[in-house]
Amino acid sequence: MQINWLSILRGWLVILVIIYHGSSNVHIYSSDILKDIFYQINIFFSFRMALFFFISGFLLYYTKIQKNSSFGVILKERIPRIIYPYLFFTIVLFSLKIIFSAHVKNPIEFSFSSFFNIFLYPKINFLWLWLWFLNAILILFLLYPILKYSLKNKYSLLCTMLICFGFNLFFPKNIHLLDLSTVAFYLLYFYSGILFSKFNLQNYFKNKITGLGFLIFFILSLFFDYNNLLHFYSGIGLSIYLSIYLSEKLPNLFSSFRNYYYQIYLIGPFFQLELLRLHFKIGNSNTYLIAFLLSALIGIYIPVLISKSLQKLKWPPLLKVMGFSVKKQR
Repeated sequence: MQINWLSILRGWLVILVIIYHGSSNVHIYSSDILKDIFYQINIFFSFRMALFFFISGFLLYYTKIQKNSSFGVILKERIPRIIYPYLFFTIVLFSLKIIFSAHVKNPIEFSFSSFFNIFLYPKINFLWLWLWFLNAILILFLLYPILKYSLKNKYSLLCTMLICFGFNLFFPKNIHLLDLSTVAFYLLYFYSGILFSKFNLQNYFKNKITGLGFLIFFILSLFFDYNNLLHFYSGIGLSIYLSIYLSEKLPNLFSSFRNYYYQIYLIGPFFQLELLRLHFKIGNSNTYLIAFLLSALIGIYIPVLISKSLQKLKWPPLLKVMGFSVKKQR
């Protein structure tokens, strides 16, 4: 069963990610005015990845935990959707780096250890800037038995939530092995998504007072360091409120791409950033905004077209590496 407000929320998340990737190199391609604008936009929407993990936690509870699914089901159904794209894109990009080592900025040594280190230290040895998310979400899904057990009673739930807060605030920031620092940081939002789904908290997001409250907290959060709990939670809350509101007013909002948010996340930035690099070579700072808007459309809709073509082709290996669930035919 599709949850319409959640689909709109995922569509909104796609836009936030596209904005971030399009603005990540704005200091190279743009004028000083646009640099400042995009810098402020980046701060304004810095909760986007926390929202990504929140949605993942919500869906894990909604589709698996509340149905009392076993860990075996997670290993069979959820983990492959992460493993296949992670392995595929890592192998492809590693190979391309080796083949074109004379033309890349940071060449890679052709050896088993250098390949293996990509998975051991994903943030240090990243090939593709956004693949770190796959490593983090994979580890969080492997915690499924612990997270599921923590929901047995209110004491274990409260204890787990306090641990998540502790990890978010105090876990060392320089643990590069398996990027555990990042995992510890986002565990709080992942678990928050689980609790949000468990207690059906979306029912409290249907009045204007809730929306106004989150808006006030969000504005207040901008006066502090943007990387703070108040900013992340108020941004998530405001996004959920707006999604629920819009699902009633504009139920088909983002319908052209919102069901392909995972595929857009996987390959959209590649097309987007390549166009911006091309603009850097042949364009100028005055046309950056046009190039950015065009790159955003390309970053969204080329993955959608590729995904739809693969779904029509119905070849399981390609569907798997693009993050689709493939059910075995009997």
